[in-house]
Amino acid sequence: MGAVVNINLSEIEKLANKLNSFCLSGYQKESLLHDIGVEVREQILDRFDFETDPKGDPWKKLVDATIRFKNKYFGGGILEREGFLKDTLSFNVNGEESVLVGSPMSYAGFHQEGTKKLPARPFLGVSTDNINELESVIDKFLSRHVK
Repeated sequence: MGAVVNINLSEIEKLANKLNSFCLSGYQKESLLHDIGVEVREQILDRFDFETDPKGDPWKKLVDATIRFKNKYFGGGILEREGFLKDTLSFNVNGEESVLVGSPMSYAGFHQEGTKKLPARPFLGVSTDNINELESVIDKFLSRHVK
């Protein structure tokens, strides 16, 4: 089982209020959700580069033994070994109201939530800054599609 975040526009009040003032067709809503999925995926990829959670807090550092092992065999950042987790990040538009963003990798949830031995290093989710970026995506979409 992987890890997924469901971005439901009705749950993000600021974005929902903006969209409710426009009459969008089903196709337009799905197209907008596609654009939002692209943006959220990019936001998550940035977290791998900066090694931070959705709020911008740094992920817990690796222990020295893990750093030595990674440097000897793999290299890469905290949640990177062979790149599968990062490379499998994807999104699916889920009807006209939400988009699912995540990874199907079986260990994705362990990194997101943590375990007894593995600290949580959340990479999925949206912050206030992310919502502001999504608002910009919506503004650009509306300026292109709504007259």
